[in-house]
Amino acid sequence: MSSDTSTKRTPIVFDVLGTLFSFESTAAALIEAYPSLSPAAGQAIIDDLFHSAQRDFTYLSMNASYTPIATILRSSLPRVLMMNHLVPLTDDPSTLTNDLDPILSTFGSLPPRPSLQAASNLLVSSKRFALLAASNGGSESTRSLLERALKDEAKEWDVFSCDEIKVAKPDQEVYEAVWEKLGVAESKGRHGWFKTCWVSYEEFDPLTSVWGTPDLICADLEEAAKKIVELEN
Repeated sequence: MSSDTSTKRTPIVFDVLGTLFSFESTAAALIEAYPSLSPAAGQAIIDDLFHSAQRDFTYLSMNASYTPIATILRSSLPRVLMMNHLVPLTDDPSTLTNDLDPILSTFGSLPPRPSLQAASNLLVSSKRFALLAASNGGSESTRSLLERALKDEAKEWDVFSCDEIKVAKPDQEVYEAVWEKLGVAESKGRHGWFKTCWVSYEEFDPLTSVWGTPDLICADLEEAAKKIVELEN
């Protein structure tokens, strides 16, 4: 989040995949396909898929080979399943893709975090914030996720996709484009200059020894919204 005197409302930028929406349905589809997996093992494999896709998404962008993260997720799933000994090793993992469609299809209908609705209600009703979902995913898919989760209130959210500029987070260019879209007059670039809020429901430990201490640490999105409102009073 960032406050700027040139705007009437304080802009708040949310990450999307893993923050506003979870991969629980993807893990459930994986477990349905491979019933021997425990819930914890299924979720860990999907987390590995997502984290490795984020890594490759960023590395490809850094090397001027930007590739949409949806493409990377689809291509990476067979590899992750082979690494976890769920499918046979093959020299052509693409031959497995059609068999994995029930899992891959969940990416378009990820469930919202349980506290998203309450957080959005609080921030929108205050009429003091400009909300933007900044996603590694596509603009249309992100908009669709918001509309499914928030119904009419999704109109109060703007959307930015890294696909728009073909550069991956956390490149400075991404944040400059985000602030331009929000109408913030002066962009100061990297992730470290503005106030940050870290939500603990996925990774549990903010690794302050590595990243420093976020301005806010919250258990869920609703708590984050409440603390942001208090911070801006």
